[in-house]
Parts: sequence; structure tokens; C-alpha cells
Amino acid sequence: MEKSGRTLAPAPNDLVLQFIDARDLANFIIAPEQKLDGPFNLVSESKHTSMRDFLETANKVTGGHAQLCWLGPEKVIAADIGAWVELPLCETDVSKAAKAVMKMRPARDIIADTWAWMERLDEMPSNVQVSLDPDKEAAALDKYVGTE
Repeated sequence: MEKSGRTLAPAPNDLVLQFIDARDLANFIIAPEQKLDGPFNLVSESKHTSMRDFLETANKVTGGHAQLCWLGPEKVIAADIGAWVELPLCETDVSKAAKAVMKMRPARDIIADTWAWMERLDEMPSNVQVSLDPDKEAAALDKYVGTE
């Protein structure tokens, strides 16, 4: 998004987006008062953010001026973009973690902090890769933008 230009945005724009900041994960795991037992789904609650809010915030935070191009699920699939692999599109029940007083930072803070950390890096670590290949994204946008 920093580089601007067209950016594929998976519709619907109110799609629930769940993630977790590593700091919140660590705080949950090491909290001695929790007396945790059993498995927990540790991501944000469904109401934490939507795809639109996440992408618009990321665009603002990075200083980019990306043009979000919303493509419906059928066009994402037709473009051979792997759901849940190249684009994360699932919702997880986190009620057990919420009952155990899981504390989550606002999505905007997580995005801003992550971007600030990335800007401090001299270069991106070699093991970090973009989840959606830029050529595949461009091909999907060329084929489908303006056809909805």
C-alpha cells in the first residue's frame, strides 16, 4: 500500500478480519492470574475490525494512497487466488479466550506499530514474503476491476 496504485481488496468489505498482536498473545499466555487450562483460539473477536477498516487504516498508516479495488469471492477464486492461503478469509470463535479476559489492542494501534517496526528495518528479512504475488494481483485486477 505504501507504493500506492491499485490494491486487491477481497469483498465483501464488511468481512470480519481477525488477528492478534504478538504482545497481546504473550500477555495472555503469561498472565499468572489466568490459571489457563485447555486450548484457546487466540485472535481478535469478530467485532474487532472489518476488511474495509483494516485496509483503509493500513493505507492511511503507511502514507500510501492505494486505490482499493474490491473483488467478490467468486472473482478471487476465478483468479486462482487461494482463500485462506494467499488471502485470509475465515472467522474463528474466540469466546473461550474472551471469557478468560483476553485483552486486545485496537486494530489501528497494531497496524501503526507494525508499520513503525517495518520502517525501522534496514531491509525486510529474507524469510518474509508477500502473501499475494504482485503479478497475480495485477492480473486479477486487470481482468475483473470494473466488471462488478
